[in-house]
Amino acid sequence: MHLSRVFLRPAALCLAAAFLASCGGDGGGWTMPPPPVSVLEAKTVDVPMTFTYAARVSNSQDVEVRARVSGILQKRAYVEGAYVRQGDLLYVIDPAPLRAEQEAANAALAQAKAAAAQAEADAVRAEDVYAKGVISVRDRDLAVSNRDQARAALARARAEADRRAIELGYTRVTAPVSGITSIGTMPEGSYINAQQGGETLLTRITPIDPVTVDFSVSEGDMVKLRKLTTSGRLLGPKRGQGTAALVMSNGDPYPHTGRVEYLDVVLDRATGSLLGRAQFPNPEQTLLPGMFVRLVLQGYVLKNAIIVPEKSVQQGPMGAFVYVVGAENKAEPRPVKPGLPVPGGRAIDEGLAPGDRVIIDNLMKVQPGGVVELAQAGAPAAAAGDAKAAAGK
Repeated sequence: MHLSRVFLRPAALCLAAAFLASCGGDGGGWTMPPPPVSVLEAKTVDVPMTFTYAARVSNSQDVEVRARVSGILQKRAYVEGAYVRQGDLLYVIDPAPLRAEQEAANAALAQAKAAAAQAEADAVRAEDVYAKGVISVRDRDLAVSNRDQARAALARARAEADRRAIELGYTRVTAPVSGITSIGTMPEGSYINAQQGGETLLTRITPIDPVTVDFSVSEGDMVKLRKLTTSGRLLGPKRGQGTAALVMSNGDPYPHTGRVEYLDVVLDRATGSLLGRAQFPNPEQTLLPGMFVRLVLQGYVLKNAIIVPEKSVQQGPMGAFVYVVGAENKAEPRPVKPGLPVPGGRAIDEGLAPGDRVIIDNLMKVQPGGVVELAQAGAPAAAAGDAKAAAGK
């Protein structure tokens, strides 16, 4: 045991000496090689932009279907909860009483027509005999007055007949819009009193094609967007001409494009945001009132933007910065002001200029002022480092 320890100690010392010699010769001058990095040359580009917000399919356009005449609710002609089209029959109110009233009005109209025809003839004869001096002025004026009264009575009878016909038509309650029906509020056989508005509600119809989608834009986002728009850096559609897309709750895109109809100009005091509304076609009835979706505003372009990968923007004690390759391939931390997130990275509002070489990977090994080795064009820095290590074996 003691002899083996005596022999092992010199062997271990020899191995350590060999390791130090291989690393640096004298064991104290070894330095890490420059880390390989990939760089992106900064340049200005125009970037199509979209803005995504939480949204909800609205049911604020429910239409109340009410009876407009009194009577017995004779029949319900639709299935509750089913889709109905505009003009479809929903209810039938007993038409018999109103049909009788219409027939009486038609009879009164016929009588008024006959009386008016007689009065017209009397007035014509009165004018003729008055011209011959047979009757007095008073008799002539009386005939003309009777004619005028008969005309007025005829107009009143015609209006009454029209009103009765309209009321008879109201006994067939049809859908004013297309949509999904709610549960009926009154069963068949109920008496409907059209003079009491609260008792005449029969059902509700929720239009679902098209549908409206409500969304809100936070105050911070709106301030940032308006600043970019005012400066001319962000171009967007004119008011009332914007388009939008939807993403369903499961991540699937909605197949139809919508139109932005409204965006408020006053902040909502309760939420601190601007309310907006878009309209979408819904022919397949995929969207239902109350559903939560994501709305994507389209048609924006960020002009003359410098874009870098998101991972290249780091945070330090003084704020955001990126590493750029300076003279002698030394890494220099450059303070920047990040802008909007864009497809493929982040826009940089301040701090970079076209031509700057931004380090975009292997950032954990980069030191301020340290020399870096630029990876070959098209080769990731990690792969370049692995190849170099393999070559040194």
